[in-house]
Amino acid sequence: MPIMIIPSINSASVGSLICFLSRHMLDGMCSFLSTDGINYTRHNPLTPYLSVLANATMLSDGTDFYAFWSGPNLFFHKSSDGLAWTETAFPVSIENPVVAYGDGKIVVVDCTNGISLVSSNGGTSWTQSTAPVMYVINLTYIPSSGIFMLASQDTEYATSTDGLTWTERTYPVGIGGGPTAGA
Repeated sequence: MPIMIIPSINSASVGSLICFLSRHMLDGMCSFLSTDGINYTRHNPLTPYLSVLANATMLSDGTDFYAFWSGPNLFFHKSSDGLAWTETAFPVSIENPVVAYGDGKIVVVDCTNGISLVSSNGGTSWTQSTAPVMYVINLTYIPSSGIFMLASQDTEYATSTDGLTWTERTYPVGIGGGPTAGA
């Protein structure tokens, strides 16, 4: 029987080590490690209770891997080698997250209620704020501008330089769910 992997692949790298996480049909969440991006070694399972969780978002700060698991609540794990993972608790319940890393900060925004969490020390502690509540579909860091951007499927988006203070903006005509050119 071939090995079945359910795609929920997100990868990150620390130096020359590449790690991606995916859910294996039989064993649950597994890590796959590579130094060349072609040949991977499977390490399973990460922890027994992760077998029921469906998706993982991977980030790296260049030193450690960070995995955010969605389930009934958000779980956050950290690893320096992609093999041993330690869980870190969030100060509040996060259910529908988008996650980004930039400028030394991990930023997590709950799309449901607008809770924004920022860590500048690898997830050891978190500062809470509020982001605009909108139909968020993505959070990304734009290095050339030094900003985090919450993209929505509606007419608005939001930007922040620190992940804590957000400015709501309106997409130009024809972008997002707003009015289209010539309408």
